[in-house]
Amino acid sequence: MQHDADSEDLVFGSGNIFADAGLPNADELQLKADLAVVISRMIRAAKVSQTQAADMMHITQPEVSLVLNGKLRSFSFEKLLHMAKYLGCNINITLEKSMKPIGEIHLATV
Repeated sequence: MQHDADSEDLVFGSGNIFADAGLPNADELQLKADLAVVISRMIRAAKVSQTQAADMMHITQPEVSLVLNGKLRSFSFEKLLHMAKYLGCNINITLEKSMKPIGEIHLATV
């Protein structure tokens, strides 16, 4: 089958797959997913087991498994922040005036 590049419409995402899918609370869902990625990277970098990571984060091993598998429904944004904190992340929250009528939410990692 031959494709004609001019006949196909390209659709660009917003950078938030949850918003693109029309899900409610898309900003929160994206933040939670971003935090889960940070937590996963921190656990891998520490080269610890899920049980050891659970002890470090003051949660259970099954909860670690849920986070590592992106099953975040049962975790609040605040709970994920605490997990990252217990893994050695400093958490800084900065609010600044937006140039848009409605601001945006982003997670920046260093």
